[in-house]
Amino acid sequence: MKLPGRRTGPPPGTGLAPIYVRYLSLRLLIFLGVLLICIALSLRGIAAVVVALLVSGVLSYPLARKQRESIVREIHNRRK
Repeated sequence: MKLPGRRTGPPPGTGLAPIYVRYLSLRLLIFLGVLLICIALSLRGIAAVVVALLVSGVLSYPLARKQRESIVREIHNRRK
């Protein structure tokens, strides 16, 4: 039964936002870790950032797979 003025949908705290926050946090941590390694290997400035972006992008593909699949599943469930 639908009550007037009541919002329907997933309860607060569930859905896409928490999954997306976990995904972005994991990607950021991977990037920062690779950036620190680049700096430790004497890369500086824009070179360190570019290398860190490339390497973290490659690493995050398999490492963030679970979160990425959760986002896709949530979007698919919303379209049903």
